[in-house]
Amino acid sequence: MARKVKKKTAAQNPQARTEKNPEKASFFKKNKKLVIIVSAVLALALVAGIVFGIIALVNGGKEVDFLNDDLSKYVYISSEDYKNYPVNIPLLSVDESDVLREINRLRVKNKDKNALFGGASVRPNNYTVKLGDVANIWYRAYSVDENGTKTDISGASNLKDSAPYPLEIGSTEFVKGFEEALIGKPLHTKSPEFLKSGKVQPGDIIYISYSAFLPNGTPTTVSDVVIDTADKASVDKLYGNGFAEFFIGKTIGDVKGMTEAFKIEGESVDAIYYEMKINYAVRCDEEPYLVNVVFPANYKEKSLRGVAACFEVYAVNAVLYNNVPEFNDAFITEKLKETPESLAACEGETLSEKYASKIKSELEAAKETTNDALIEEEMWSYYHEKLEVKKLPKKEVEEFYLEYLAEISEYYSIYGVSFESFDEFARYYLKLSEKADWRAHLRSSAEAAVTERLLFYYIINKEGIKPDAAEYERLFKEAEDEHMKNFLELYKTDLEACKTEEEKAAKLLEIEKKFDEYYGEEYFSELVYYQYGIERLIDFSNVK
Repeated sequence: MARKVKKKTAAQNPQARTEKNPEKASFFKKNKKLVIIVSAVLALALVAGIVFGIIALVNGGKEVDFLNDDLSKYVYISSEDYKNYPVNIPLLSVDESDVLREINRLRVKNKDKNALFGGASVRPNNYTVKLGDVANIWYRAYSVDENGTKTDISGASNLKDSAPYPLEIGSTEFVKGFEEALIGKPLHTKSPEFLKSGKVQPGDIIYISYSAFLPNGTPTTVSDVVIDTADKASVDKLYGNGFAEFFIGKTIGDVKGMTEAFKIEGESVDAIYYEMKINYAVRCDEEPYLVNVVFPANYKEKSLRGVAACFEVYAVNAVLYNNVPEFNDAFITEKLKETPESLAACEGETLSEKYASKIKSELEAAKETTNDALIEEEMWSYYHEKLEVKKLPKKEVEEFYLEYLAEISEYYSIYGVSFESFDEFARYYLKLSEKADWRAHLRSSAEAAVTERLLFYYIINKEGIKPDAAEYERLFKEAEDEHMKNFLELYKTDLEACKTEEEKAAKLLEIEKKFDEYYGEEYFSELVYYQYGIERLIDFSNVK
């Protein structure tokens, strides 16, 4: 189940990571201080960008001993349900194109800083897009179903922006296959034209709003839906026969609502559209480049993971063109600072082959870690479907609730000045609607966090999934060392300012004391059980 996790700044928490999907619940606690500590669970957060935090809370006397109590009085899930659970989601894979993509990214990163030419309107005769260019592009994306029907992807278009998007080719900023497909393409002579007035012409892409009564009698109101008048088949299939052609010759921006009925294939009753308005149109005199991609399995928008899409792209000019170094032995030793000795263990005959092998190994390791995170996400979702919650310990729920409330209060003290009330800020912070009951939402989040914690310990206790003494000590030290390395980074300037070894040693002792006060032994103990247990729960999966 996805729950909100508090993120502290780097100054507050040396383990804070950048999140691409900050939704996972946190449920660990220790019994000393009312303070949230968000921790990346080692490589999971580093690669997948999914942070699984460790929550530390006040608990005046333990109510639930999660490792030793009989948790079946709170929750129950059968072993048939938590073992061999299905995972039917796309997972990451690695092939040679991924290796080449990473090599090109490194080449672009180390490009010549002196541009051969510049200027927003530069377009040399017969110039084609090259690796390392910063190209101004317009784009629009849509998915295509098995019947060929196009459906625009929300947020995946900049046709109505005031300026094109400057994309560095080879930066890997867009999904795999996008930038690569533009290499070698001639630049377009002009940008798509954005129109707020005039009449719609055949081939225009229009953005309309309307109200409608659908064949099933359901009323609906839509704003800014995209209609490609050039794709009559897809449009008519979705909206009714003649829908695309209906707008040809109509006035853009006309405030008078148009009303029309359209026959949708397979329906016995027509769809009636009214208050139709053409908000604006985009006209493209040149044919776009069609770029086919598949959104990766760890894409931030879940609904697009594994989805095949087509981008229509206009590359209108090149702002900069930089020389990009070749991938050869000189580049590897001079720019990447590798040596024959550092690459000795990698497969291949030449340095180039060895470094490519190194990249592939790193990508494979990252893939495994990311896939584990994706499987874990599915695991929690599936477990919660099968879980029976008998009751929840009230004290634990209340502690989580108060901690979440303290989190909001902390941010309100910093950013609340522009809000009329704490209630308004709380709804904004929790991304709730104006009239939503944010306290009920917070209570629900607290209950979900406690539920997940109970569920986790219920399974590892029942299965005996606990490290032995030697494994516990190893994992404990690894976690402590990883956190300390990041903690020391916060005090790097202070340590460098020390003039003597004695002064530096004293500063290190001071830092170690702060480290122990901030984390404490119980924090790392909880982290060890989570890291050890979650790996084995992931092994229970049945990946389809």
